[in-house]
Amino acid sequence: LASGAVVYGGIFRGNDIFGGLAHFVKGGIFFWYGFVALGRWTGCFSEYGWAWNTKPSINGRISRAPSAEFAESFLIFSYGASNVFLEHLGALGGAWSAQDLEHVSITIMFFGGGLLGMLVESRRVRDLLNTSALAAKDEQ
Repeated sequence: LASGAVVYGGIFRGNDIFGGLAHFVKGGIFFWYGFVALGRWTGCFSEYGWAWNTKPSINGRISRAPSAEFAESFLIFSYGASNVFLEHLGALGGAWSAQDLEHVSITIMFFGGGLLGMLVESRRVRDLLNTSALAAKDEQ
C-alpha cells in the first residue's frame, strides 16, 4: 500500500529516493515495534518474560531469551545504524544542510541510545556493574 502510494504520487524520484528509503526504514521499524509493544502489553510473549520485567525459569534455569528491553534497544539501535548513513545520500557530494545535520544527529542519538540499552541489558555487563569493589578485594 505504501509503495503504491509512492509510485502513484511520483515522489522519491532521483536523489530523493534515499530520503524516502530512510523514512520507509524508520516507519517500518516503528510500525512493527508498535505491534510487538501492543502484544507485550496484552500479555503475549509472557513465556519469555516480556509481559513483565522478569525472566521466567524453565526447569529451574533462567531463560536465555533476550529481555524485552534488549529487543526494544536493538530496534532503536538498528534504526539509528541504518538511517545514519541514509540521511545525506540524497545530496551526496553537496553541502550539508541544517536539516541533514539535524536528521543525522537524531539518528546518532538513536544509535547510541540503543547501543547503551543493549549493553545495560547484557548479562555480562550487568554482572560487571553488580560486582562491588569490596567483594573483588575480599576474593584476593
